[in-house]
Amino acid sequence: MLKPYQVHSEVVPSDTKAIRAEIDEALSKLRQFQSYSDWRAFLKLAEEQLERATAIGYECGRGRAMALMGFGHYSRSEFRQALKLAEAGRELLECGGDRVSYADTLGLLAMVHWSLGNYDRAVELGLKAIRIHQELGSDEGLAWCYTSAGGILHDVGDHQQALDYHQKAIAIFKGKENDFGLARALTGLGVVYRTLGEYNAALEVQRESLELFRKKANPVGEARALNDIGAIYQDLKEYDKALEYHQQALAIREKADTPQALTTTQVNIGHVYRQTGRYEEAEVILRQALETAESLEVKPRIWQAHLELAELYEAMGDAVRALRHHKAFHRVRDEVFNDETNSRLHNLQLAFEMETSRREAEIQRLRNVELAQALEDVQSAQAQMIQSEKMAALGDLVAGVAHELNSPLAVIMSSSQLNETLSARLVCNPEDPSKQRRALETFNENNKAIHAAAARINRIVRSLKGFARLDEAEYQLADLHRGIEETLVLLEPKYRDRVEIRREYAELPKVYCWAAELNQAYRVLLENAFEAIDGPGVLEIRSALLGGEIELTFRDSGPGIPPDVLPKLFHPSFRKTGLRVEARMGLFGAFHIVQKHGGQLRASSEPGKGAAFTIRLPARTEDTPESVSRPKLS
Repeated sequence: MLKPYQVHSEVVPSDTKAIRAEIDEALSKLRQFQSYSDWRAFLKLAEEQLERATAIGYECGRGRAMALMGFGHYSRSEFRQALKLAEAGRELLECGGDRVSYADTLGLLAMVHWSLGNYDRAVELGLKAIRIHQELGSDEGLAWCYTSAGGILHDVGDHQQALDYHQKAIAIFKGKENDFGLARALTGLGVVYRTLGEYNAALEVQRESLELFRKKANPVGEARALNDIGAIYQDLKEYDKALEYHQQALAIREKADTPQALTTTQVNIGHVYRQTGRYEEAEVILRQALETAESLEVKPRIWQAHLELAELYEAMGDAVRALRHHKAFHRVRDEVFNDETNSRLHNLQLAFEMETSRREAEIQRLRNVELAQALEDVQSAQAQMIQSEKMAALGDLVAGVAHELNSPLAVIMSSSQLNETLSARLVCNPEDPSKQRRALETFNENNKAIHAAAARINRIVRSLKGFARLDEAEYQLADLHRGIEETLVLLEPKYRDRVEIRREYAELPKVYCWAAELNQAYRVLLENAFEAIDGPGVLEIRSALLGGEIELTFRDSGPGIPPDVLPKLFHPSFRKTGLRVEARMGLFGAFHIVQKHGGQLRASSEPGKGAAFTIRLPARTEDTPESVSRPKLS
């Protein structure tokens, strides 16, 4: 048993770090295995890095080197040696925490077990590798796992899932511009199309694969594509074409020293020979295939060779040998596909699908949480911006009110001072009736001025109190006209002696609303209208009761709104003043206040003909639960 990886606390010497970096770089180059056709040289290079990693105690390096050596032996069809090395590498990588290489090694083990006919173990390892690559976001590693898993699932009869995996792999390889990976995935897809009887599609992808392999100067891949094209023509009973492609594949595979792949082509050629009556040649090549498959212990090729020999001897009229090979075929095939194996394969695939669904549901849940948090953040930011705008507007409003109060207060103060003077005169001239009369007349006039000024102050204060709805419930039965008039009083400095207010009020019922907030919306619309009118102008305010809705329209005689601005009118806007950037949230805030009431705020305009803002509100005359179902906008 290999020693588990130990995490050391001491500092790694700089020279050791450099050696580790060199080992990692060399192993990374070896991982690009498509550039190798000489697997002996590949194994020698991997073994050199294993020795270097062992010498400095670099366990993850040892694990990766062993896994690569396992791949080299797998490519040479030395499956037992491949298993031994890959398992040892897997153990080191699992302990060392290199999850990408660990997942790659699981994928390698899946391919080895697939070749040996251990399909249940191959599926188990392959699906585990897919899960890890999905978690890590390792796209190319995932694509290779999809490719091998697609081949395994095809062989166990799950053609639809195999098709899906190959298509996923192709999409990833195309995105990564990995032509070698793309070529390999295309061969897998072509095999599935052939099994499904979609021969044109199968030929198309296999020819594309062949072209890519030749472009990459990869003889092993080229032989695979040639063999698979021959198998398609074999099914189409175009035996001359089939034999041509198979013999090309055979020549490459004999030279490349890939015994397992060689047996596949030998079985296919034996089939073509049998179908064309070349029995003796068929018997020779099929026996060679069986002998090689048995020496490699690759059960799928063993039972395929037995089946072809059984059918060959049956065609030759040799019932005894035909029966013997039929029995051998069923025995080996049953070892691969028994009830227990089929059940385990089904359960593994089901468990993987359930786990995938669970992970997707969890990802969706987390996305929903993130979206909810993002929405909450946006709403909070909007509320803060609206509140800031309201405070700025309140400051402007207070300044205007203070200015309006100054004039009557000045009248009261000056009149009071004059009354004091008159009182003194009356006291000083008690015997002069004419002076007393004039003083009393002036006194009365001053009292009238004081009363008028006080009345004006009272009107402003009452309007301000009504605008803010102090000492009243937030949600209340309110007179909408009163709210508009109170707002007009407070904004009087902005339009006095300049803008004519024309009112066309219909008879409206009192409605339940957030009256103070609606007053804020009126303020925004009225201020916009007064700002839009440059010089003398007219503001028309109309109200109407339309069935179950109330409509309020504010139409100004300003220059109008450009068509390109109208769609963005109720979005937050920004302006730069010096080094500061200010948010303009007025219409945005008014829009949301009206929305909160279940209503609509629309704008219409023709350039040069002014603009109209229309509020539509439900005429809620009863305080029902539906009336207050919306949350309050801060």
